[in-house]
Amino acid sequence: MTTTTIRPAPDDEPVTVHTTVRAAGAVAYQLTGARLHGAVLIRPDIPDAAPLPSHLSVQFGAEVRTLATVPTDLPVVDGVTTDGWGYAPLHASTGRAQFSIRSTSPQRSVSWQYAPLPTESSQYLHRVLDTLVAQYQALDVDALALAAARASADLRLSRLTHAAILPTTRLLTEVTEELAAAHAAAALLQELSPLRLPPTPAPPHRHRLPAANPETRVTATDDGDWLTCTTCDACTVLIEPGTTLMRLLQAHTEHRCPPTPLAVTAQPPQRHA
Repeated sequence: MTTTTIRPAPDDEPVTVHTTVRAAGAVAYQLTGARLHGAVLIRPDIPDAAPLPSHLSVQFGAEVRTLATVPTDLPVVDGVTTDGWGYAPLHASTGRAQFSIRSTSPQRSVSWQYAPLPTESSQYLHRVLDTLVAQYQALDVDALALAAARASADLRLSRLTHAAILPTTRLLTEVTEELAAAHAAAALLQELSPLRLPPTPAPPHRHRLPAANPETRVTATDDGDWLTCTTCDACTVLIEPGTTLMRLLQAHTEHRCPPTPLAVTAQPPQRHA
């Protein structure tokens, strides 16, 4: 543990900070001063899908937090107990810290809302938190980030595997089997149909698949089979042997229906004097 004294601004009351480096890259700051006392915990924040962290998490209170308990070491500024959250970039050169601070006292009008912290107290606490984040960033943050990544690797790998990889793999297997069955059925239908299916091209975008108009129909005439417009019943494209389905549909989409003839407006009968 190391002890330092900070004064975030020249006119601010000084704060004594007891710093303790914990496992997995976490650093606890115990604060003591005329206006402020309590604890803050800063540690790397690592999403499951990211191998290494790029941000810091700022926790109010240094105790382990659960939904059933309220920490007893929350920061108290000017006699008001505060709670909230904060995050900051891992390195000071990549951005600034952001905090959301509130009082733990509920408002009388609405029980689930909390009263805002007085402006002067909030600004003072913001400056203290900025100073603590700067102290953390002045440490060997890359080593702390690596320690946090190693400590949580097993848990994150397990969550990522069971929440994303295995369900997606099962879904992909099911879809692949359905697609194989559809291709097998299409191959049998191909023997009965004059349409020639082209090889399936790669989709132009990973989230968008090519599609054809399902309303297109085929009409048999003495001249052969035609793609037919479902709106005006016009035969648009003659299906010839060896023509791919894609070319047929491209030619079919160039069809334009003739304009609808205007209805004749009935004239009222003329009255003779």
